[in-house]
Amino acid sequence: MFYRIVISTMIVGGLMSGCKPKKEISTSTQLQPVPESDPYGDSSMVFVIMTMYRDSITGESHVTVNEKIYAAGRVKSNTNEDTDGANYLTCILYRKDEAIDSVRLMHPLKKQVEYVGEDHQMRMKEISLEKADFSVRFQLTGGENRVTVRETLETSGAKDLISIPL
Repeated sequence: MFYRIVISTMIVGGLMSGCKPKKEISTSTQLQPVPESDPYGDSSMVFVIMTMYRDSITGESHVTVNEKIYAAGRVKSNTNEDTDGANYLTCILYRKDEAIDSVRLMHPLKKQVEYVGEDHQMRMKEISLEKADFSVRFQLTGGENRVTVRETLETSGAKDLISIPL
């Protein structure tokens, strides 16, 4: 009896493994770097993934680039985030020395949180983080050479933090 079960299991397993599709189907999208001569033409975009941190001694913000990813495709729209406060970032795309596109983001190190106060009313409070990741994407049409990240703070105004070559 035991041998019948083992043999039946082997036959069913063999039949099922023989019914696999010959070509494996990929469910993930691979992003390929864009070479110097852009084969995508005006349908390419760049994703810039960055980390922002605050220097604990000087209190100044710094940005480092984690990765730049070039991919075929079109950016549907670059919408500016609702930046109700006076603390935000502006990412500016340049072609030579001309700003051709920009995106405004909420400041990654300044977060607005809601909580219920002692009087059972909703309250808002701003908290400051030491480190946070953020990203931006831009449509590329040719000739773009850099992205600048500009920080605007309520207390000190606007300051360019980093210029990222593309």
